[in-house]
Amino acid sequence: MHSVLQQLVPRFYSSTGYTSVSRSIEISTSQSATIDELTVKEGDLVAQGDLLVALDETELLTSIKRAESAIESAKIRLKDLAHDLDNARQLREKRVITVEQLRKAKVQHNLAETQLQQAQSELERQLARKPYHRIHSPINARVIKRWVNQGDLAVIGKPLLQLEAIRGLEFETSLPAEWANSLRIGDSYLIKVHNREDPVQAQISHIVNSVDRTTQTIQVKLALADSERIEAGLSGQIDFVIATESQLLVESSALVKRAGVFGVFRLVQNKAIFTPVNFERQWQKYRVVLSGLDPSDIVITYPPSTLKDGGAVVVANSSDTKYSKAEI
Repeated sequence: MHSVLQQLVPRFYSSTGYTSVSRSIEISTSQSATIDELTVKEGDLVAQGDLLVALDETELLTSIKRAESAIESAKIRLKDLAHDLDNARQLREKRVITVEQLRKAKVQHNLAETQLQQAQSELERQLARKPYHRIHSPINARVIKRWVNQGDLAVIGKPLLQLEAIRGLEFETSLPAEWANSLRIGDSYLIKVHNREDPVQAQISHIVNSVDRTTQTIQVKLALADSERIEAGLSGQIDFVIATESQLLVESSALVKRAGVFGVFRLVQNKAIFTPVNFERQWQKYRVVLSGLDPSDIVITYPPSTLKDGGAVVVANSSDTKYSKAEI
């Protein structure tokens, strides 16, 4: 037997979607230079750290040498002016030169120090450009698009290659924007994937903060835990928890069909009374009841097919229910 329950039940929104590659990135450059070496073509597999593109370093090396020369010149000039400043201080102590002449010597020395710092900063800036002339793959991936060839000019911000992650799939779907606040990054869900018997565990990895003007929906992406055995492009279904609401519940094992009508046998004064019930979705081992029952009702679980409306029921305890042979 089982008492009808009244409790909070999650409210779901069922959404369809498809599996896709979780990471697709474009490779571009922050330097404008001729492509000196292009090591990949479309379809190639690359490992994280593999060289993809090498840019011509002629202009960069010239700039580095120019900055190094400027530093050497600034050091020589600073050394000379430091010597002049020392002489000016000694001459001022002997009152051979005026205060103004000493001040001008200090100004020239300070200016030389500033010029040396600027030259050193310029060298650091040019050296910082060097790693960007050799572009490596940030992930294990496949090259799915190549927009340039060797000898082309690489332009700042213009994509050179497009990579697609080899491993790591996600499930892309959408739901009405009004329920966006009910979702959280990291929430876990089970996804029913086409042609797969068991549901797949997934976690919300990204919620797009932009509403589609036509459908008034938002896009949601979930990272799949068991992605190595799933292909990209498969359809699937997910039930999002968008709210909780108080519902009347009855165990699914109590539901029977008599004369084409679904219902349950209620226990009323040791008799089994058949009661038609309107119900909807399944939740765990229960069905949500729309009408026909009250929270105070006690129903019979797993009733035998021979049990009739009004049949006598002998209850020894909460887990032991017997039916009178005269009534079934």
